[in-house]
Amino acid sequence: MGELMSGKLIVNSILLIFVLMLRPLYTQEKPSVVWHEVNEGKWTKLYLKNSLFPHSSRQGTHKYKGLVFTKSLNYSDSSAVIFIPSGYKTFEGKNDLVVHFHGWNNEAVNVMHDVNLLPQMYRSQKNAILIIAQGPKNAMDSSGGKIEERNGLKKYIREILTKLRADGQISTSRLGMLIISAHSGGYRPAILGLENGGLKKNIKELYLFDSFYDLTDKIIPWLKADKDNRLRSIYTENLAPEHQEFLKLLMINGLTYNNILAKEVKVILMGTRACHDCVMDGNFEKLLKMSYLRDIKR
Repeated sequence: MGELMSGKLIVNSILLIFVLMLRPLYTQEKPSVVWHEVNEGKWTKLYLKNSLFPHSSRQGTHKYKGLVFTKSLNYSDSSAVIFIPSGYKTFEGKNDLVVHFHGWNNEAVNVMHDVNLLPQMYRSQKNAILIIAQGPKNAMDSSGGKIEERNGLKKYIREILTKLRADGQISTSRLGMLIISAHSGGYRPAILGLENGGLKKNIKELYLFDSFYDLTDKIIPWLKADKDNRLRSIYTENLAPEHQEFLKLLMINGLTYNNILAKEVKVILMGTRACHDCVMDGNFEKLLKMSYLRDIKR
C-alpha cells in the first residue's frame, strides 16, 4: 500500500511539473491594444481607469426631459479613441496632444467618422496625437465625470501617454503642448478640464465648436495668465447671445477679439451659417493649421 501511494505521488509530481512548464504557453496575455491601419495613420481604443466614466455622479439614472439614461448603457464606457497620424514623432522628449470632447447623443467612434476627424487631423500636417474622449454615451448630458475633478485631466492624459509608451508607440510619456477641443455639450469637460485639470501650463489653445453654452467666464483667467493662450470659438446663430455676453467680459478684462481666422489673433469669435452638426467640418483642420503645433515631417 505504501509503495502504491509513493508511486502515485511520483506520478502526480511529474504531472504538476509538466503543467507548470506548459502554463506560460496558455496564460500569455494577448496584446491589449489593437491598432487599425488607415490611410492617414493608425487608431485604437484604450480602456482607462481615469476615463470620464464610470463616475460616482452617474451611478444611478440621469433624467432629462422625461428621458432616462442609465449607468449600464450610457456611463460605463471607459474608452478613448487614439489616433497617431503617419509620420508622428516625439519632439524633444515630449508629446503634443489634441483632446476632443464630443457633444450629446454621440460616442467617440461615431464622431471620428461623422466629422472626418482623422483626415482633418492628417491634412493639418501637425505633429500631434489626437484623443477623442468618450463622454456620456448616446446621452443628452454634458457631464465630464472624472475630468471635472481636481487634476482629473492630468490623470487622464498621464494614463494615456503611459499606455502608449508601454505599447511602444512613443518613446517617452512626457507631455508637451495640449490643445482642448469641444463640440456642443462637450463644453463642460473642456472648460472644467482647463480650469481644474492641473495642466494649465500645457494648454495653449481652446477650440469651442458651437459649444459656448455655459462656464465661459472660467476661460478668462486662463486667457489672462499667458499672452500666448488662445481661444477659438466658431458658433451658429443659436449661440450668438452667449457670445455677446462674453464680449462684455472681454472688455472688462482688457481683452480684444476678432471674427476672422488669423494665427496671430488671441481670441477668435466667428459666426457661421453651417448647421450645428456641421460646424467642425473643415474648421477643425483650419484651426489646427494655424495652431502652435509643430509641422509634421513626412
